[in-house]
Amino acid sequence: MISDASLKDSVAIADIEKECFSLPWSKNAIEKAIKDPSYTVLCKYCDGEVCAYITALNTPDSVDICNIAVREEFRRRGFASELLRELIRRFENKKVFLEVRSKNTAAISLYEKMGFCFAGKRKSFYSNPTDDAFILTLDAKVGTN
Repeated sequence: MISDASLKDSVAIADIEKECFSLPWSKNAIEKAIKDPSYTVLCKYCDGEVCAYITALNTPDSVDICNIAVREEFRRRGFASELLRELIRRFENKKVFLEVRSKNTAAISLYEKMGFCFAGKRKSFYSNPTDDAFILTLDAKVGTN
């Protein structure tokens, strides 16, 4: 099941952040995003627990995906694809953007399968470790494979 995150989900999301990212969002930052109407935070639940989530910033004409992550034990089950499809469905008339580490081949493969296209590169955008960011975009009317 996928639904909008609630404040009670912030601890689980923060745990997944720590597991998946070298510079994770804090629980407070996650709570601010959940409360802020300009953000969309969706959770995928497995047996009543958050097993994956996606966070996106909404602007009048686009959606910028901030984070998407799946707990390690739930990977390779299509949960990231489900979250992306739901986000794209909700914002079907907007362009969707994201940045991904250039060395994250698994994520890049997923995004390409979903219809995202390369739009640019930010040199040394990430730290810990240093890596370039690939900017990918999707015209949501076209994507959702």
